[in-house]
Amino acid sequence: MAMVEELKKWIVKENQHPEEAFKRFDKDFDGQISKDDLKLGLQNNLRIPSFQINDTKLERLFRLLDSFKVGHI
Repeated sequence: MAMVEELKKWIVKENQHPEEAFKRFDKDFDGQISKDDLKLGLQNNLRIPSFQINDTKLERLFRLLDSFKVGHI
């Protein structure tokens, strides 16, 4: 999946510790990353244009990252 690879590259390029990367995606600071947080994080941090983040791609990425299947990361 291309977005997963972009996310990995961003973490390495920015020398992000996982907790720091998480904080940059948790836009409302509630300790969880929702689909909206994920989309905004991809747009703002990775500079992926919104037209490239369609609902299907976002859903796939979210399901992959939501390892406990609880509706948030």
